[in-house]
Amino acid sequence: MVAKAVVTRNIRLGVALFSLLGGAAWYTSGRYDDFWLSPVWNLYAITIGAYFYSRFILTLFHSPPKTKTTNFQPTMSIVISARNEENGIVNCVDSCYEAYYPKEKREVIVVDDGSTDGTPQVIARLKAKYPELRAYALPPSGKRFAMAKGIREATGEIVVVLDSDTTLEPDALRQIVTGFDDPTLGGVSGYTSVANAETNLLTRMQDVRYLVSYELMKAPESLFDSVTCCPGCLSAYRREYLLGILEPWLNQTFLGARATFGDDRSLTNYILRDY
Repeated sequence: MVAKAVVTRNIRLGVALFSLLGGAAWYTSGRYDDFWLSPVWNLYAITIGAYFYSRFILTLFHSPPKTKTTNFQPTMSIVISARNEENGIVNCVDSCYEAYYPKEKREVIVVDDGSTDGTPQVIARLKAKYPELRAYALPPSGKRFAMAKGIREATGEIVVVLDSDTTLEPDALRQIVTGFDDPTLGGVSGYTSVANAETNLLTRMQDVRYLVSYELMKAPESLFDSVTCCPGCLSAYRREYLLGILEPWLNQTFLGARATFGDDRSLTNYILRDY
């Protein structure tokens, strides 16, 4: 893990230096003389470019959170929303039960959002394997409704939300709750990467996208104790805080239409209003 952290930091440093050199080269190339030919678009380009350059610079000052030695182990509910995920749900649920966390303080809830493949049968087999697994089935309603069902049924102090194709590292649950001994903390974004990155070009591109999202976007945000999005693939929230904003989040509209995507970013924004 130490070696990986050093390599990752070197990658961030290399990207930042490359970006700075590229920006300096562009500025000194004489192209800035053409700015007034299209000032609106050029100003837009400069603004967006400055934003990304700032991410590259700020990420150099980020230090990963240190492993905390603490006895703080709140009760936890893991909520998994699934739809047509017969090939991934088994590994997801298995990893939840195999993770390092007291069994008496952990519950796993799976909500099937109207799957049309073999997901219901797979969940039934998982229920036989793990009798304590709590499973619910909804008609096709959308991910928000599946998440809301799981949150309402949860009994733990902390709700950990997972996508049904997420596989947890063994210490993920133990680490993601350590900051919640601070009552001002409303949510935590877990770190995720692509498991099949070496499969083909598309999965490699997806792996780079995740690297950029966490190492070059979320890392700078953490310097300000904030984040634009706690992703649905792995995040944790204080249940009490979720219940306070559940209805407006679930019934959010945009231009009169019900919002059916962006559930994780919207949930983050609601939590950030007070915590």
